[in-house]
Amino acid sequence: MQVWDEQLETHTNKRVKIKRSGHPTMANITGKKTIFFVTSPRTPDKMIDEIDLLVLNFSGKKWDKKTQQAFANLLRESEFFQGKLAENDDFGARDRINRSPKALGFVDLNPISLTPAGEQYVYGKRPSEALTRQLLKFQLPSPFHVDKGDTFYVKPYLELMRMVYELNGLSKDEIQAFFMEMVSYDLFDEIKNRILKFRKDVRSRGKQISYKTLLDQAMNNRVLEIYDNEIKANKLKTRESKDTSLTKFLRTKKQNHRDYADAAIRYLRATELFELEPRTYRLVVAKGKKKDVEYILNTVDRKPYPYKDENDYKEYLYNPNLPKLLTDNKDELISKIIILDQSKKHTKQSLSLKDIGELKDIHSDLVQTIKAQNIEAIKNELASYSIFEDVQQVFEDIKHNNVVDAPLYFEWNTWRAITMITSGNIIGNFRVDTEGNPLQTAPGNKPDIYCDYTDFDVIVEVTLSTGHKQYEMEGEPITRHLAAQKRLNQEKGLKKESYCLFIAQKVSEATLAYIYSMHRINISYYGGTSKIIPIDLSDFQLLLNKLRNRDRKANVESLKIILEEACKKALTTENELQWQKEIKSLFTT
Repeated sequence: MQVWDEQLETHTNKRVKIKRSGHPTMANITGKKTIFFVTSPRTPDKMIDEIDLLVLNFSGKKWDKKTQQAFANLLRESEFFQGKLAENDDFGARDRINRSPKALGFVDLNPISLTPAGEQYVYGKRPSEALTRQLLKFQLPSPFHVDKGDTFYVKPYLELMRMVYELNGLSKDEIQAFFMEMVSYDLFDEIKNRILKFRKDVRSRGKQISYKTLLDQAMNNRVLEIYDNEIKANKLKTRESKDTSLTKFLRTKKQNHRDYADAAIRYLRATELFELEPRTYRLVVAKGKKKDVEYILNTVDRKPYPYKDENDYKEYLYNPNLPKLLTDNKDELISKIIILDQSKKHTKQSLSLKDIGELKDIHSDLVQTIKAQNIEAIKNELASYSIFEDVQQVFEDIKHNNVVDAPLYFEWNTWRAITMITSGNIIGNFRVDTEGNPLQTAPGNKPDIYCDYTDFDVIVEVTLSTGHKQYEMEGEPITRHLAAQKRLNQEKGLKKESYCLFIAQKVSEATLAYIYSMHRINISYYGGTSKIIPIDLSDFQLLLNKLRNRDRKANVESLKIILEEACKKALTTENELQWQKEIKSLFTT
């Protein structure tokens, strides 16, 4: 089936007829009042393994229900996947592929194939660069997101970059409260002024009104104005809820905005052009990347690409070389290398003889060297306990949900805490940026943190999941990761005892019972019994205080004594609840 629509050629009244296909995975955004960002997977790095799994097993096939079910089953059984999918979950498969991978042009689903842009992202040397290009091309409307009402005319990520740059940073609150109205780029100044007014209101508010109250008022006002017609017509039903009250309607819309803001921040940070400012968690231009961002804002067209039809749009979207970035400019790249080259090994003359690919490799190597130096500097700072209060404060921010991408910060801050109190080789499997700040969570097939000590080692798993979901997501994986570490030690001929420290904001009853049983059951598949010690975050914080106050130096011996004693008590206590009390006593007194 072929369908003809009208599209704005420019943001004027001039229109041109464009053809779109009746593709079964096309989304109709007609009638929507706010923009959206791709949200599945929430963390962009997770796309790489999922796309690889898709194209290796289903290239050339139709993206139909049967294929989707088969992909869901493979994904569910893979070691890297950290989500939850039911058996034959075709909807879950569509959610993982139709959103980010398809919308950003990494895969074509008609039939299934890896695009040239996807090739660069999944298998190339510089995935952050490939992701940047695709985010800059994401536009509303598109052949994948049809807007019959001509509401949308924007490249959301490009305009978000511009707003971050012009306002010297944006908070997640500001994005969710105001930026989601950026349905057209010509609304930029209007929305920018609303954010500036909100900042002024925050500064001038009296003691009688909290920031949280002021933010909620601002969000309510914006939602009431955006959905004025729906509210007047009493069209308040939200998806998956029978509650049609205005209160529920407002809460749902605000939560949607929060989810989009959270995902947008994660994707922009994955470009490595932006970072979160310490303590404020505001999204800002990354150190040393101002010129790169300025180049984008000055050269990338703000108008959506005026595609003729879906094939024309795909040719544009799938092009791995568009748009041009500052790193594609040979002279600028040489200048960056000269600045970063501390050894003065390279000269402009020698660099000018190399092609752009070779120069990018040299630049990447220099960045990795600087990253390693920055991480060592952070370790030295932690060893001195000079930022002990900051580590504890970040844990408090996590507990009170004041952190953007809390799971990532939980992994990173736990790494900081353990590095601070012990003298072993503490390796975080999460990814960091050049400055050593957290960037992406650890992959699903590795523990969050690995602690290598002289005669024992510890893997550390952290989670913010709660209740039965915590047991479903974390139970078996932590046992499997510990077993993998024990096997690795055996293969290396190392006679090391291996432990797992499991830290949750609150350890659920089901998780606690499972871990308790694994101390008592000898399972060959898991390398025997499993020495896993569960602890609530608040108790882990008390342990930090305890170890710090003891001698302010390396506490490896103290840590091993506590871990071993906790494991012994799993065999002498009557039940898991009594064991939990014993663990708490060990860690806090």
